[in-house]
Amino acid sequence: MRESVSFGRVAYSDQVCIHTSSPTTQAGLIITVTDSGLAANLVSKYQPPFAQIVVSANEATLRQTNVHFGQVPFKVDAYPGLTDVTAMVASAKEAASQGGHWDGRGSVVVMHGRQGGDADTEPVFHVV
Repeated sequence: MRESVSFGRVAYSDQVCIHTSSPTTQAGLIITVTDSGLAANLVSKYQPPFAQIVVSANEATLRQTNVHFGQVPFKVDAYPGLTDVTAMVASAKEAASQGGHWDGRGSVVVMHGRQGGDADTEPVFHVV
C-alpha cells in the first residue's frame, strides 16, 4: 500500500516508494536535493539499507541530517539547474565514496526538483 503525505499543496506518495523500489533497481545510494529537508526526511522514514546523501545550500537543513536515519550532508553553494544535475550527482557520488558511505556498486537513485532545484515542491526521480 502506498502512503500519501501532504505538505502544503504537494503529495509525496511517490517519494516514500524509493525504499520499496530499491531492490528492483539494485540501488546502493540515494541522492536527495532538498532545501527544507522534508524530501530527505520522508525517504529516511522508511530506513533504506544504504546512505542518503542530502544535498542542500541550507546550513540548518544540513545540521539536521545528524538526527535522521542514514542521512549524510553535502553542501552546495546554489541548487543545480536542470543542466547541472549531472555535475552535482558526480560530486555527491565522489563525496559518498570518499566518506565510506558508498562502495561504487549499485545504481544511484537521484531525487531533485522538476527544474533541477530542490525536491521539496516537485520531486523527480531517476536512476543513474
